Amino acid sequence: EAGKSFLGLVIAAHVACGKNWAGLTVNPGRALFLSMEDDAGILLHRLQNIALECGLDYGAIKRNLTVIDASDVPPLAQECTVDGGRTLKITPAGHRFIAMAKGYDLVLIDNASDAFAGNEIARDQVRAFIKQLGKVAKENKGALLLLVHVNREAVKNGAGGQSYSGSTAWHNSARSRLALVVPQNDSASASLVHEKSNFGRRLDNPIPIVRSACGVPTPAARSDLTDALVATADDDSVLAAIKAAVDADRTVPTATTGPATCWHVLRAYPELAAHLKKPQGKALVDEAIIRLHRQQRIKPESYKRDSKMRERWMPLSTA
Repeated sequence: EAGKSFLGLVIAAHVACGKNWAGLTVNPGRALFLSMEDDAGILLHRLQNIALECGLDYGAIKRNLTVIDASDVPPLAQECTVDGGRTLKITPAGHRFIAMAKGYDLVLIDNASDAFAGNEIARDQVRAFIKQLGKVAKENKGALLLLVHVNREAVKNGAGGQSYSGSTAWHNSARSRLALVVPQNDSASASLVHEKSNFGRRLDNPIPIVRSACGVPTPAARSDLTDALVATADDDSVLAAIKAAVDADRTVPTATTGPATCWHVLRAYPELAAHLKKPQGKALVDEAIIRLHRQQRIKPESYKRDSKMRERWMPLSTA
């Protein structure tokens, strides 16, 4: 479990209290959290832990954050047949939600699989749903965050900026998109990656997220950021070595096992940091490759050699 619902509640609580989060300025406002997954008991328990762990004023949370237990509520939109064709319509529950959302600066819906009962691969239905949610945000002159589950592989490894499932309209219709990704074999930490932003600058670097003893997702503490800074330096070093290899017409294989891996090629280049050239550095290079791919700084490219199709890493022009 990546913890998207819990993190969404953390963000809503910070807006309610007007307290900055992860070094980002938070404007105070009224927040609405529509929970179509977890019931009121779970949400209340989480909010109490959030207030304690993050040092938030619980009174301000109660005044400015409205949490709705909609775990037994029908979807907000569903597929229907009109003149023999399949289309999407807003349900009575959806119309009640639209009316309820008036006056809130931030609205969160948890989550898409419960709110949307249409065909997730039908572009017109997904676009209509996202457009309706955008209209709610626009009328309130605020923001609306829809939480979406993705496949487990995308949660663990990212998807090169495509950590969503179903129609591409989930990505194309959204004005901004965040992805919460979890490293392999490490359920206690994650990274919040800003994968898209149409109306503003994307965050340059992922926000490291750790879980407290009571499970609250919080930005990594200053001491924890040391590892993140080291990882960033490793990423830059590996990327520089990949670029040097490609400029020299060397193939940088995507293989991570065997005698001809990415690490075997890159360790010949001075751009690769000395500690990454050592045998124990191979695992660090492999981890850096995953992060670079997730951040869309490199991409796998298919090519043919010896009548066989193979893959190699290529730097992206925007990297």
